[in-house]
Amino acid sequence: KLSTQVQTWFYSAGLLVLEGYGLTETAAIAAVNLPDKPKFGTVGPVTPGIDARIAADGELLLSGPIVADGYYHLPEETAEAFEDGWFHTGDIGHFDEDGYLTITDRKKDLMKTSNGKYVAPQKVEAALLANVPYISQAVAVADGHPYVIALVTMDHDQLMRWGKNHGHPNDDYATLSQLPEIRESIDKFVRKANERLDRWETVKRYAILDHEFAQDTGELTPSMKVKRPVVLARYEKTIDDRYEQTTVSDLTPFTGGK
Repeated sequence: KLSTQVQTWFYSAGLLVLEGYGLTETAAIAAVNLPDKPKFGTVGPVTPGIDARIAADGELLLSGPIVADGYYHLPEETAEAFEDGWFHTGDIGHFDEDGYLTITDRKKDLMKTSNGKYVAPQKVEAALLANVPYISQAVAVADGHPYVIALVTMDHDQLMRWGKNHGHPNDDYATLSQLPEIRESIDKFVRKANERLDRWETVKRYAILDHEFAQDTGELTPSMKVKRPVVLARYEKTIDDRYEQTTVSDLTPFTGGK
């Protein structure tokens, strides 16, 4: 999903980027923005001939001539995903008053806090990546916990450039990432990111890891996407340390992440 801020930036530079939505099971675009009436942050209205509705749990359901009848020789999977003429996309979304669709996250990725609030990690992570300079990856955590925390890594090249320009030309990545000046700067920008989130989605604490995620350690896919289950398991102690504090102090940084 393209960040609304990034999309707006491209538009201000004279480049109109239109988002659409589709899956293998729909065989074609199921929704798309129109060049003359785009709405940034949405994937547009559904295409002609497609019926769509939002289930009680927020899942997008689709029906129409472009939707497959099922999966080849997979009766159990077909029965699970195709029910009563509706394809269960597995995506969470909503329509606005003009019928424009917004996809917020994958249903399986939704996190439920101990207070019963559902949090879409993609939304939180996108807000961090769009508003916090120097970070390369962000992983939101909240499932079963009272509030959201995040694990963040720093962009290596940008961090090293910052070090050279701020009197730390000989420090390595691990050292630079833990400097108080970096933490203070990140803290300020995380607050900015929080302004774009609902109250229960805001990041209360975060951990700056002293190394980036890597393919070699199994934390990233070949296309450089974060493997959430691997990261959550590997940094379980770091996550627990954030939640075990007896008081909640918004945006209290925690460094290291071994």
